[in-house]
Amino acid sequence: MTVTVTTAGGVCTVAMTARINGLTTEVRRLLLEAFEGPAIEPDVRVVVLRGEGRTFCVGQDLTEHAARLEVNPSTALDVVADEYAPLVRAIRAVAVPVVAGVNGAAAGAGIGLALCADVVVMSDEARLTFAFAGIGLAADSGLHATLTDAVGARRARALLLLDAPLSATEAAAAGLADVVTADFETTLARVVGGLATGPTAAYAAIKRIVSTDIEPTLDAEAREQTRLGETTDHADAVRAFLAKEPATFRGR
Repeated sequence: MTVTVTTAGGVCTVAMTARINGLTTEVRRLLLEAFEGPAIEPDVRVVVLRGEGRTFCVGQDLTEHAARLEVNPSTALDVVADEYAPLVRAIRAVAVPVVAGVNGAAAGAGIGLALCADVVVMSDEARLTFAFAGIGLAADSGLHATLTDAVGARRARALLLLDAPLSATEAAAAGLADVVTADFETTLARVVGGLATGPTAAYAAIKRIVSTDIEPTLDAEAREQTRLGETTDHADAVRAFLAKEPATFRGR
């Protein structure tokens, strides 16, 4: 199983358990089922989204994506509207606090999923790589909105354009992590335990009041990714990534 869901003591833990936690079709489906089902059960007081092993989530599985590009570039990025956007909506719709436990590396849409959470607890060994521009795409998974909320518009543009990796310390300084710790499991359990015994009605009100309308962003991301998915730059960059070669961009 690539995603496991357990509920105990009011805590629903949704864990990605594959080798590097790439967002395959199966993983996206199982995550959506978790956030539309067990995560919103009445006895749940806090939800944890985390990875197991050495990564949190490395984003879209590019081997699977490359196969879709081969079949039809004009529809390969339909998954942004059809699968990623519903998952983002489901995570953000959870009334109780959602905690992202970023245990290791996060990239692309993996960062997008983490920033959908209300609180981000990050291992000091974690590393963030946005990775979208590197394969000739804009961001998705609501990142244009959630990243802007976290760091401001100018900094969000720079992070996505420069596409430079961030250490956990740098992520915290930029506003992308709320807690960075060398003792990840203990700290995550402490943060989650505190929320699980807290005033869930007040938490729900806070989440309703402190909110951003992400719908225009999700729509714009879907349009732009579909357009960019048909470019030669994107196709060549995906091939180069899988071949572990540098990409060459020609602006078309």
